[in-house]
Amino acid sequence: MPPCILKQCYFASETWWPGRTRSKKNALNKPISTSNIVDSHINLLNKVVITCTRAILPVYKTTNIAVLYEEAKLRPSEIELNQISQSYAARTTRLDPYHPLRIRAENITKAKEQNRIPDTRFARLITALPETEHINPLASPPWEIRESRAEAEARINGPMGRTKAQAAEDFKAFHAKIPRSDIQIFSDGSKSESKDGATGGGFVISQFDIQIAHYSFSLGINAEVFDAEATAAVAGAAKALTLASTKLATDLWIFLDNHEAAL
Repeated sequence: MPPCILKQCYFASETWWPGRTRSKKNALNKPISTSNIVDSHINLLNKVVITCTRAILPVYKTTNIAVLYEEAKLRPSEIELNQISQSYAARTTRLDPYHPLRIRAENITKAKEQNRIPDTRFARLITALPETEHINPLASPPWEIRESRAEAEARINGPMGRTKAQAAEDFKAFHAKIPRSDIQIFSDGSKSESKDGATGGGFVISQFDIQIAHYSFSLGINAEVFDAEATAAVAGAAKALTLASTKLATDLWIFLDNHEAAL
């Protein structure tokens, strides 16, 4: 029961749980604590938690609530919500430096040093973190020589400051120079704007100006466009390597319109 019901109660609480109080400055520019008026919501969630404990434990109606929490190994809703939010904030220090949330967190930290912190829930979570070491989970060992981000952008023919129109013209000129015997994969991913909001992708493989394979797929409603873009590119490459005509090609080219997925 707890994995089903309580997970629904706390779903995405990192985005909507503000905490019982928040700090703000008064007219004298001194920090004061202000209530977020969430007592009624906490009480409702606690009722759900207690109902779960009574459903899974052989207890009496008069059993002490503290005993129910201890025996069921569950926490009061406020403690659980705070832990979820704080864990979410701590995980931002382990994200890729180019991740949007990591960039926002870095900007908030810099703003804190200049005493101009934005008044948002995410900012309050980030500024509440103690001083910690930030790591890059994608960093390579120092003894490995890896190309820089700028070198990678040049290799994949990234925008590099060009406009879309200019990049399109450059691509047409580049595409005309590719040997026709090479395998070319055009992949894409998108998210439906309908009610279900499903995400999907696909690819088309061509060689000698002939379409030799194509495929489309759905990743469901919990995936993002970035996931579909990357999955489509990898799936297209895997499919191309199984084709008999691969032995006639010198190179395999993958074309996609997502810059970060290409990097």
